[in-house]
Amino acid sequence: MTPPEILAAPATIRQLALRDVSTAVSLVRQFHGSPLPRSYLQQLLANPVNYLIVAEVSGQLAGFLYAHRIDRLSRAETQIFIYEVEVAPEFQRQGIGSALIDHILAIARRDGIETFVFTNHSNKAGVEFYKSTGGIIENGDDLLFVYPSAKDD
Repeated sequence: MTPPEILAAPATIRQLALRDVSTAVSLVRQFHGSPLPRSYLQQLLANPVNYLIVAEVSGQLAGFLYAHRIDRLSRAETQIFIYEVEVAPEFQRQGIGSALIDHILAIARRDGIETFVFTNHSNKAGVEFYKSTGGIIENGDDLLFVYPSAKDD
């Protein structure tokens, strides 16, 4: 794996709060191509189990990480589930993704909780990325099953 390049300008990594709903609206448009209702994003940002962390370079959205805090039922334990990490193409291979991971891991370390993420064996870049940020493959045979909602039919 090629080491990350040096950033032309330093990235600012921060967790969005309710006051940052406009940034969340812009993020969704930029990375997913279609808007979500502002009220939905306000609700998402107000929920303390959600983490929407952004990377900005010179005022431009460079990437984000979206994660959730979840409680276990099998033992009195909380974990952080990294749901999504994305970096804009022009900012890839510059350490932005690693900085986003470092930020959520700092939160997890502060609170003394484990963090996990799923990816696919076929996502070789993702596998290498998560390994390079300290992730350990715990069980190499996990499968993801999805149950579509009725409205997806």
